[in-house]
Amino acid sequence: MVGALPEGVYCEDVLPMTWQPLAEPLSRVEVERMEESSVHVLRGVTALEERMPEVKDESTQEFLEQSGLVDKINLAIEMLGHLLTLHNPLPPAVPVRLSGQAIEWDVASAAPSPGSRGVVCLHIHRYVPQPLRLAGTVRDTELLPDGTTQVWVEFDPMGEPLANALQRHVFRRHRRAIAGARRA
Repeated sequence: MVGALPEGVYCEDVLPMTWQPLAEPLSRVEVERMEESSVHVLRGVTALEERMPEVKDESTQEFLEQSGLVDKINLAIEMLGHLLTLHNPLPPAVPVRLSGQAIEWDVASAAPSPGSRGVVCLHIHRYVPQPLRLAGTVRDTELLPDGTTQVWVEFDPMGEPLANALQRHVFRRHRRAIAGARRA
């Protein structure tokens, strides 16, 4: 099963995550709320990771550089994220492979059974305390030589806004990994 993600673009990372088993299917309203929240998380991460565009007005650009305004805002965001994690600790980080349709992760404890349904709660950015929440079904598991179990979850069909935002996020992370490998 190792490498069971469908062909295509994926990203690899070590991220805080949990698997929340579902005893019964989510209602339409729960799915809509979860998708809306996940879209906001992905948009927030995109906003945090965007580079500041060049300012055409030289005096404004000079003011921003001299005042260190961007650095101050980044520091404030970092401090707020740190404070939030003090009151709401993140789950353990695990190696993950994420695509727009599925996720694989390694678990040292009891793994969910193939066919079981649940919600992946994935913390994709250290300054965004809300997790990306994606419902899915465990398609396969595999015991690895180190004693951990690799779990493969295929996501449920999702609305277009979430599907597009997730695909963009995965593509950006994939592209950064390739660029980092070329520099190394």
